[in-house]
Amino acid sequence: MGALPVWLAGIVGGIIAGGVMGATITILAPYRGFGGFDLPARLTAASVQGADALDGEASSVVLGGVLHFLLSILYGVLFAFLVYAFGLTQHDVYTRAGLLLGAGGLYGGLIFGLNDLALLPVVNRWMVKQLPFIDFSAVHILFGALLGWAMLIFL
Repeated sequence: MGALPVWLAGIVGGIIAGGVMGATITILAPYRGFGGFDLPARLTAASVQGADALDGEASSVVLGGVLHFLLSILYGVLFAFLVYAFGLTQHDVYTRAGLLLGAGGLYGGLIFGLNDLALLPVVNRWMVKQLPFIDFSAVHILFGALLGWAMLIFL
């Protein structure tokens, strides 16, 4: 496959990785005991709406989903340009697969660290308090690994 423009590969990768990440944390929430199916989207919306998103209308769930996908696309495009800039796609298929999946997982971990330690305590303290560290970190690493997989296919 391959050969999409870098920016488009980032958009497609961000949508795929963000969709799987969002679905995973949404399914985990009630089964791991930290909220209902709609809690992750509401927590994301709380970055904009504050505490009102947690008790608010269904529009908070929609806003949270839209915000999540916009951030996923932004992070996807940034990752695609980093992959391209560092030449990670210029290797044989096995080396490329290892590099992209590893770089993606690391990238997801870095996004988690930036979010959990720097951004969210200031912008969205509700998310930091509600989402368990292990679940939140794991879905970010999954997000990054899926971005790496998408770059393997689309770049």
